[in-house]
Amino acid sequence: MEKKKCVCERSNPTGESQNSSSWPSLSFANIVNGKKNNKQVNVLLATIAKEQKDISRKENNVIVTGLVELNTGTEEEKKNYEKQSVTKLVENLGLQYSDVKSHKRLKKKNPPLVQNTVNDQERAVPSLVLVEFIENSHRDTALMNSRNLKRVDGFSRVYVNKDRTPAEREFDKCLREEAKKKNANIHGDGTVIEGRHKYILKDSKKYYYAVRGDTVRLIESRTH
Repeated sequence: MEKKKCVCERSNPTGESQNSSSWPSLSFANIVNGKKNNKQVNVLLATIAKEQKDISRKENNVIVTGLVELNTGTEEEKKNYEKQSVTKLVENLGLQYSDVKSHKRLKKKNPPLVQNTVNDQERAVPSLVLVEFIENSHRDTALMNSRNLKRVDGFSRVYVNKDRTPAEREFDKCLREEAKKKNANIHGDGTVIEGRHKYILKDSKKYYYAVRGDTVRLIESRTH
């Protein structure tokens, strides 16, 4: 079976690649004159509108992975524990609990289980936490400072990411695949290999490909 090709360009919200031969003709004159578009164009416009609405709805949100979850006790105890956990999290992100508009666990019907090496008992993997901030600037601060969590006791395995739409997640996956491919293809003079990682050596500095924003860029490694 042929592997699906991933093209790292801002694809249309329907998930189709931007092939000019397959895109419907959209006339600005028709829109201004009030003429009807064909069915395919109307579907595309509706899909774009929905995507933009979903992006706007999620613009103040983050998804938190790995935040410890209380699976025993009363609902009130779980609620209080959750509030304390989120409070500690946002404080370590340079924010206050008052900056949070709401937060909730995104429960799965059949959560996966992992082995607890401490008491050899099975426990559920913590479910994701959706945190909505009051301002978009609060979300940006949380994302910017999330890299510092790896140095904080109790939060070293907690990750904070944007709340993305399915189309955005697919695009991000595509970018990660492109970065992985570029790093795998690093070779020739000036190549440094350390374990499973390969770097480009320039002026005694190591570089590798990584996703930054909406592009794959060559960045300097901070490891020594």
